[in-house]
Amino acid sequence: DAFIPKKQSTPLKEGNDKVVGMANTPPKKPALSSATPTGETPKATLNPPKGSPEPKTGGSPKDSVPKRGDEGLKNGSVAEPPQKTANGSPEAKKEANNWELEAGKHDSTAAAHRTKAADLREAAVKHQANNSMELAAAAEKKATLAEVEAIKAEKEAYEIRLLVKELRGGSEGLTARQLMSREQLILQKEQTAAQLKIKSAEKDIAAKEWEAAKARVQKAEESYNAFQKNKKTWGTKEYTLSQKELQLQEKTLEESLKSANNNASNKQKAFDKALAEHTASSGALKKASIELEKLSDLERGLSEGDDIAKGIFGEAKADDHMISDGYEKIGGHDAPQGIDGVYRKRVNGKYEYVVVEAKYGTSQLKMTADGLQLSRNWCDRRILKALQAGKLSQSEIAAIELEMKANGYKRSLLRFDPEKRIVREEPPPK
Repeated sequence: DAFIPKKQSTPLKEGNDKVVGMANTPPKKPALSSATPTGETPKATLNPPKGSPEPKTGGSPKDSVPKRGDEGLKNGSVAEPPQKTANGSPEAKKEANNWELEAGKHDSTAAAHRTKAADLREAAVKHQANNSMELAAAAEKKATLAEVEAIKAEKEAYEIRLLVKELRGGSEGLTARQLMSREQLILQKEQTAAQLKIKSAEKDIAAKEWEAAKARVQKAEESYNAFQKNKKTWGTKEYTLSQKELQLQEKTLEESLKSANNNASNKQKAFDKALAEHTASSGALKKASIELEKLSDLERGLSEGDDIAKGIFGEAKADDHMISDGYEKIGGHDAPQGIDGVYRKRVNGKYEYVVVEAKYGTSQLKMTADGLQLSRNWCDRRILKALQAGKLSQSEIAAIELEMKANGYKRSLLRFDPEKRIVREEPPPK
């Protein structure tokens, strides 16, 4: 939940505690009584998030005290003025989550503008290569305008998150992407639970149909075996059955048995399919429940100031930082001492790869058996596992690994400052 300064083609100067892209002045602190997080007149793009209480505007404090004769008075008593929601209370944290989601929308806007700027700059390079200087200049101008819009969106998100921090009583909470993920998981859980009921009923019906089909097979087998046992007797003069009639009856019984077996086989396949779908739905429901429980544990840990939860929060903020800068996450850690993230972004027609280690506050890089975290040797020994923990195919992983070895990769230490609410990039160890 930070305003994250970005590099431009012509970087702005920045001091030790100044934020790039904001004219070197700190953002205006949001007013809690305002309808917007900046304390200004509400804008069309910054309406109070859904679920937030309507603010009281206009008038003075004495206007909130009813006078005798007002509708609010009963039996001569004076009604209490409305109480402000206490920061850190469940109600305030709920409102904070709504504002955090609003900030997330600005994150998405900023990311879209930065992607557009990168595409335009790549187009400008191609125009220059073709000596189309006028087109190159136009593309550069549009890229700069896109970067300005990205900075505006990042500033809006930053100011909103100052309010979010205050409403949460100074503690951390879930990020916008985590909150959106929770909403999706809740919806997914509800849909999967409903689907599971249907799949359970389908499985029971398929099981009954399969049992009935097996019973018909058994009956057909009994009839066929009885015929085979008695057909010589039935062919005597006493039963007056011709050889042709016996052959016809035998063929009929054989076809009946074959049909019963085919039907039973189809019913078994239908049952197996219903069982597999039921198992898949049950697994999806369990997975959604586990992921929701993880987010609940994380939210609770952040509220209590748990160090492990803060570490996870720092990783989430680093992830937001890279994604807002146009990078795609292609890998992450599958163990406590693994790489936090592997990212890539196309620059001038080629992919630029970055290995990221995230830290919260003053947390430091740790020494391992392979050297200091984020050192070159430490990264080299973990890149493959980090890529395998992503969603890439084996062929994609092999190609990326070769490309990273051939062209190299950057290493970045991203530290989230809980006081200034920004992500700072620090140089990696040698």
